[in-house]
Amino acid sequence: MSLTRSPLGRLTIAAGVVALINSGAAVAVALPSSSSAIPLTAATTAASGVATATSAAKTSKVPSLVNQRAAEVRAATGGGHRLTPAKQKSVSDLLLRVDGAGALDLEIHALGTLTGKERADLRRLGVSVLNASDQWVKPAKLKALPNAGVLRTLVPYDRVDAVAALGWVAAIRPTEILPADAGSFLSEGVPLHRADDAQAIGIDGGGVDVGVISDGVSAIAAAQSLGDLPAGVNVLDAGSGDEGTAMLEIVHDMAPGAGLLFHGTGGGVAAHVSAQNDLVTAGADIVTEDIPFDAEPAFQKGLAATNGEILGAAGVWVSSSSGNLNSTHAPRVVATGTGNGPDNQAPTGCVVAPTNTVAFNGADTTFDVSVNPGATIGATLQWSEPRAIFPTAGAGGFTNLDLYILNAAATSCLATSTAAQGGGSGDTIEQASWTNGGASPVTVKLAVNNSGNSGAKGTPTLDLRWRGAGAIDATGSGGSLNPDSNYTDFATSAGAVNGGADQNPTTTPLEGYSGQGPVSLVSTTVCSASYPCPASAAPGANQSVLGGGGRTAIAPTYAAADGVSVSGAGGFGAGSCPAATQGDCRFFGTSAATPSSAGVAALVLDASGGPGSLTPSALTAVMTANATDRGTPGTDNAFGAGVLDAFSAATGRADLSVTKNCLPNGDAPAGVLNPCSITVTNSGPAIARAVTLRDDIQSTTGFTVATSSTGCTAPAGTQSGNATATCALGDLGANTSITIEISERSNEPQDLADTAKVSSGTIDPNPSNNSASDTLHVVGAAEVSIVKTAPATATAGGQITWTSTVSNAGPSTATGVVVRDVLPAAVTVVSVTASTGSCTAGVPGNSSQPTTCSFGNVASGASPTMTVVATIDPGFTGSMHNDAVVSSTTADPDTGNNSATVSTTVAASADLSVTMVDSPDPVLAGRPLTYTLTVRNNGPSTAKDVSLVDVLPGAVDFTSVAVTSGSGTCVHVTIPIDPPEHQVECLLGTILPGAGPTTVVIQTLVKPATPAGSISDSATVDSSTNDPVSSNDTASATTLVNTKADLRMALTSDKDVYKPSATIVYTATVTNVGPSDAAAPTVTIALPDIKAAVYVFDTAGCTKAGQTLTCPRPTSLAAGGTWSFNVHLLVKGNKGVVTTSATVASATLDDAPANNSITRTVKIGK
Repeated sequence: MSLTRSPLGRLTIAAGVVALINSGAAVAVALPSSSSAIPLTAATTAASGVATATSAAKTSKVPSLVNQRAAEVRAATGGGHRLTPAKQKSVSDLLLRVDGAGALDLEIHALGTLTGKERADLRRLGVSVLNASDQWVKPAKLKALPNAGVLRTLVPYDRVDAVAALGWVAAIRPTEILPADAGSFLSEGVPLHRADDAQAIGIDGGGVDVGVISDGVSAIAAAQSLGDLPAGVNVLDAGSGDEGTAMLEIVHDMAPGAGLLFHGTGGGVAAHVSAQNDLVTAGADIVTEDIPFDAEPAFQKGLAATNGEILGAAGVWVSSSSGNLNSTHAPRVVATGTGNGPDNQAPTGCVVAPTNTVAFNGADTTFDVSVNPGATIGATLQWSEPRAIFPTAGAGGFTNLDLYILNAAATSCLATSTAAQGGGSGDTIEQASWTNGGASPVTVKLAVNNSGNSGAKGTPTLDLRWRGAGAIDATGSGGSLNPDSNYTDFATSAGAVNGGADQNPTTTPLEGYSGQGPVSLVSTTVCSASYPCPASAAPGANQSVLGGGGRTAIAPTYAAADGVSVSGAGGFGAGSCPAATQGDCRFFGTSAATPSSAGVAALVLDASGGPGSLTPSALTAVMTANATDRGTPGTDNAFGAGVLDAFSAATGRADLSVTKNCLPNGDAPAGVLNPCSITVTNSGPAIARAVTLRDDIQSTTGFTVATSSTGCTAPAGTQSGNATATCALGDLGANTSITIEISERSNEPQDLADTAKVSSGTIDPNPSNNSASDTLHVVGAAEVSIVKTAPATATAGGQITWTSTVSNAGPSTATGVVVRDVLPAAVTVVSVTASTGSCTAGVPGNSSQPTTCSFGNVASGASPTMTVVATIDPGFTGSMHNDAVVSSTTADPDTGNNSATVSTTVAASADLSVTMVDSPDPVLAGRPLTYTLTVRNNGPSTAKDVSLVDVLPGAVDFTSVAVTSGSGTCVHVTIPIDPPEHQVECLLGTILPGAGPTTVVIQTLVKPATPAGSISDSATVDSSTNDPVSSNDTASATTLVNTKADLRMALTSDKDVYKPSATIVYTATVTNVGPSDAAAPTVTIALPDIKAAVYVFDTAGCTKAGQTLTCPRPTSLAAGGTWSFNVHLLVKGNKGVVTTSATVASATLDDAPANNSITRTVKIGK
């Protein structure tokens, strides 16, 4: 970037395709085109820093600046497509240019690389494509081009939204055509960088080709005619203007023998990448460029920076200007809202009211700048959330920041940019411009408003820079370098010191505008999978998350001369240009510093042996190691490594060598740090500057690296595949050595191939001895042990579980791990399982056929288990032993813990049960009653000496007993007590668990005299074996007893025929056929109903009522018994036939009443 300190004139773009005016006009406010609504969180307090959101914001692919400019063009053309030159000038400025047909100069960023469809789509919309990434030509040195799609276009103002609606479009951005970071006449950088001393000994850059990218070389012939440039410059694209001419002059002054190439970019990042690659294709070994891109990602490595790194990785040394915005860059601050308006004001004319502005310096919520008459301020705001362009095309932000340009009182909006961001959508950039149309300088205020967030997991850091205005408030140096110089690996950037004013490298002043670092690559919030994304979702689903720590690098890489004398060909430069004498015309800006550094690089590369003799990283290391340190000791973010010294870098020679010895020489034990001793020797003749050692270790599995040597660092934690330890050894004097130690540890057997490489900032004339290798052969060791557990007690017939736990205390993985378990004979295997691997059941009691589990490989620290479940023989009691042994094919340093024994005391326990069934139930007194008793052994053990005792109820008489299933003997026993007790006692012997039941059948007879009611029988089973369940050892049966007596009535007389007036003797007989005793039967006799019949007496104690005798028996009549009595009846006279009847009854049921009555007829007289 040049700093000409004079206004820029007309710029001719794309070889006359379109002429655009770099002047500008005031920018009006316009709303962004809508695409998706993003709800914003509302703030609760000012301290929270979150803006109040009054409505859902709509993200858009189109920036506010483009929308408002399209509206201005529509108004200026009256809806047509033709602008007068005056109107064209009024709608164009340094941020966005418009051609005479009302078309906007825009870059269209695609979601991926271009396929051809994109051009066709744009053509249908009337869009002209000026250049695009599909025109890039890959240099042979490059492995690949950036995976990006960009088109520089002229879009009719009324087709912008249609372009944005195309599905492949990620974002639309204004094309950046910013002023570059600007031998009769000799650059003062030559003595400052001691290039003259190098040239004096024949080092002039011969054989090295340097390519320059800038605005143009319109007056190159004038410089050649003055002798400031040679005739053979290879101009690939002349561009327009003469900053490129001045840059070529500086390179030529520094390295007069170097070949020169030039490419003008024509504007836009796609053309810039093309220019870089075209120069390399044309043979450039070094590329220096000064084209700034303020809208390239400030917190990411954008397309320009990425391509520079690609060139560097491919062997091309790249230098870019660090930029001239250090004095027009606000402090980088976290974008926390204050809850207040700008300077506590409520400005008018703002479509979105700024009510939550961010403070820059202390509590100041605006940044004051001064705009000269006729000047245009163009401000660019970015923040640390993903951009919608490369390298995250299609992504977007989570925090909605807006940019405001306000009047000096902060009461009125002059210009705003209020595109929406949220939920991972919406490009995280805002740009606004305003032109001072007055005759005096005007103070304006820049303000940033935090308008809310959607899904932000942290508050981002903002980057605010501008052109066209001077700072009033205190600026911020940190991060002020050009975003397109966000280099971290291979490419370099140049800061500027005023070599024209002072050629002493220890005192030459740093230019105040020189862009400074650090490079900060960070995204505060990102989507976990794809864009856009919700603020929260189920675990593993796409959602917004914190972006991580990011990466920070010091920048610029070094400092080089600006303010140097140039010819001023074409009028370019500051002062009297073209120049008449040395010093009349000077070239200021980091645009002059980058060709100065390219000249130094050419000299050093020439001195080291020409192109290919040093990699770009090695070349940079030589240059920075020999630079004159300035500012903060060591590398810093202002001077970088310091002011370059071409002579020291080009002429110093130090033959570095390295030897390496890793111990032990034989097998190295696993799990311990094995030392590798590395000795670096400088055989001279010069001091080796900034010596670095790189120790690369290659492995097949994990390992760790450690070092305690001064200046050395090793990666922390377990490494896999490859790892590198590095040592910054400082300067090493000639003929001196230094030894460091790097130790390596592997827990697994493997070869650690170790190669140490030494390098320095001094050219090494003999690089063949700069590396040394050795190998550690690590052998494995695994301390394997086994622990076996089992219950202290177990029950015969039950299950027992043995668990064997194998532990590997390492350090290595134990391979081929097997557990062999010799089970006791008195078990039957139920299952064998392992937490991993496979198992096979063996033969219990057979040591040659153990139960085994093969675990395969067991990692260090792992503890797999083997579980054996077995059933103990039901008849076994006593102590049961189990032995297990673990083995591994990996060496075990301690085999004393490889076996385990466990003992269990086994006791018997048999759950005997008895059940009883009575039949029949109910039963009639006097009838048989059978008791069936069933004895079972429910286990788990064998029951021994089983006995059964059945206590019979007193109401029954024992008949018989028999064991009908199982085995045993039973006897009837009378217990001589009063009254005697009867029981059946059985000896059933041994009963196996689960065996068929033992059945005992007891036959009894219910005594006939048993009254109605219930009787109970109980039985108890017992054994000499412990019975864990006593509740089922006794069984009983209660039988309902009913009674029934079949009484039969008989009535006889002593004669059949009697004489007149005779006495009849009746005999009444009651017979109880049973089966039960009849309770107190009563006989009722109906005497003849005649007056002549006179009752005499009876023998039963009957009572007479009328002609009825009632004869009760005071006691029961036993079943089978009879009861008889007589009744004497006198019949007077000759009465003829006399009839008498008798009926018996009892409280006992008689279900045969027909035989309970009888009638007797006798005859009196003839």
